[in-house]
Amino acid sequence: MFQLKLVPQKTSIPFVNWRNPAMACSAALVVLSMILVFTPGLNFGIDFRGGILIEVQTEGPANLSDMRSNLGNLGLGEVSLQEFGSADTVLIRIEKQPGDAAAQQVAVSKVRAALGDGVDYRRTEFVGPKVSGELIEAGAIAIALASERPDCNIVATDSNTNDLMMAKKNATTHQRENIHFYLSNWYQNIPSQEFDLIVSNPPYIKQDDEHLSQGDVRFEPELALVAGADGMQAINIILGNAKQYLASNAYLLIEHGYDQKQLVHEAFLKHDFKQLKTFQDLSGQDRMTMGNNQIN
Repeated sequence: MFQLKLVPQKTSIPFVNWRNPAMACSAALVVLSMILVFTPGLNFGIDFRGGILIEVQTEGPANLSDMRSNLGNLGLGEVSLQEFGSADTVLIRIEKQPGDAAAQQVAVSKVRAALGDGVDYRRTEFVGPKVSGELIEAGAIAIALASERPDCNIVATDSNTNDLMMAKKNATTHQRENIHFYLSNWYQNIPSQEFDLIVSNPPYIKQDDEHLSQGDVRFEPELALVAGADGMQAINIILGNAKQYLASNAYLLIEHGYDQKQLVHEAFLKHDFKQLKTFQDLSGQDRMTMGNNQIN
């Protein structure tokens, strides 16, 4: 029988003699790697640098090749597309444009013009960099309100201790001293008082929503996203207790899902709120509803 020998029986490889050249080569590669990191720098993606996130739905299966071609000619830098959940839904990521919020809006307008009227814009978001501690979203709404209205006293709540500490840090960084922070599950630990405005971005996703297993939301805590079978659990809690904390003719403003306008309106009316008004996001989707605590 023919036998194949790949290694001779008397094999003598001088590994020990080669150790010094091997160590020198490894050290050189480590130094080279560090040089490559600090000279051209790491090539961070949109998730790290920040940018624009647009979810669109086409009338039929999306032609990603044509969409990439159209958007790639707009001069917006890095643009990536991926199928999101179904063949007719596409997630578009665009790198952050130089300039302020107006520059980001110009980029969104260019995308809408390039894609035309044959798509439904389900959401548009401006994504902040995830690697910068100073830009973490904790307390963002309270800090924004405190910045716009330094004459107002702001009360901010969170049920997570770590998030609340980060919000306090962010408020200090932005020198906002008119914010009072409370560790509270909704109204539970808020001192008895009346507010002229309550603003909330609660969880509003249905527990069986297909998007929970797709994209970036897979890495978000479920408590911050899911609100029961119809996505209305948290919103109903907020509405059900709001009048105890609202002054006469004060307002309640709640963020909700793009397809929840009718449910939210019914909930506002159930709790006797008046002058309902719904606001749209940059994609033209109904995303926020406001009601007045009108007391006769």
